[in-house]
Amino acid sequence: MTEWLDRKYINIFSSHVRNFKWQNQNTARCSCPLCGDSQTNKFKARLYFITDNNKGYRIHCHNCGANMTLRGFLKVVNSELFEQYNRELIVEKFGKVEPEGQFNFTRPKFLQSGSPLNKLKRISQLPIDHPAKLYVEGRKIPSNMHYKLFFAPKFNEWTNSMIPNKLNADKDESRLVIPLLSETKEMFAYQGRALSETKIRYITIVLDESKPKIYGLDTVNYDKTFYVLEGPLDSLFLDNAIAMAGSDTGERFNNNAVFVFDNEPRNRDIVKKVEKAIEKNFSVVIWPESLIFKDINDMVMGGMTQHDVMSMISANTYTHLQAKLKFTQWKKV
Repeated sequence: MTEWLDRKYINIFSSHVRNFKWQNQNTARCSCPLCGDSQTNKFKARLYFITDNNKGYRIHCHNCGANMTLRGFLKVVNSELFEQYNRELIVEKFGKVEPEGQFNFTRPKFLQSGSPLNKLKRISQLPIDHPAKLYVEGRKIPSNMHYKLFFAPKFNEWTNSMIPNKLNADKDESRLVIPLLSETKEMFAYQGRALSETKIRYITIVLDESKPKIYGLDTVNYDKTFYVLEGPLDSLFLDNAIAMAGSDTGERFNNNAVFVFDNEPRNRDIVKKVEKAIEKNFSVVIWPESLIFKDINDMVMGGMTQHDVMSMISANTYTHLQAKLKFTQWKKV
């Protein structure tokens, strides 16, 4: 019953260890964080996650001999993930019932009973050979972010269940669903990203017109440096990031905002957005001329690590007169 939940937390945990890889639907391996696996060969990966007769996953290290349930493993190596896992396990087993002495946990509004998202599966729940899973992994989206993305086998039909006759049900298709959640974690809009070649790559559906079309409102911390990107998928590669998913407003942002536009100096629309952000005295990233990639996802797919991307962003963030000078040198229109 807990296999999908275990698989989700294995994927989340994967970003914390070296050499993680799924070998098949039932088995994954990585370098063991308990014993270090090897001081001489950093490519050793002898810790295995293996299904335990439909009871979830167990871990076993062929180096140090560690052998325990995934729950016990998380308790040892990551107390924060252990607590999150326990909360979801309670909901999985008891629904809305909160056993005495256990966590006081409320299921997020966007997944509570009646939520349209309950009709879909998260990417973290899909088999490793599922086309949507392969698409997301092909774009190298961090595995600990897969739970934020959903798969709609019939996107138009699913949309019409919320807004009757919104889309043509006769020409349906599967799409990746990217929910836009409010500060209270209620879905007010969503994007459907095509998984194959099509004339319309993105379809944005708005359920509440009063909300700004910004992705990441449910997690952003405005009291720290936060990054404003153009696309939701790009924002998944950065900590404390949001995306202007069709919105073109910065009125709600404070001086902690750093605008990270795509590296398209010949795109008049993007050039205007960069210029507007500079005029409002926001910090902006002006990419170096040597950069050949268009956006953050392209950078990662081109071989750059998330650390490399953050280092480049930090080294090329400008404000005021310096931003204007760099912008003049960068733009090609």
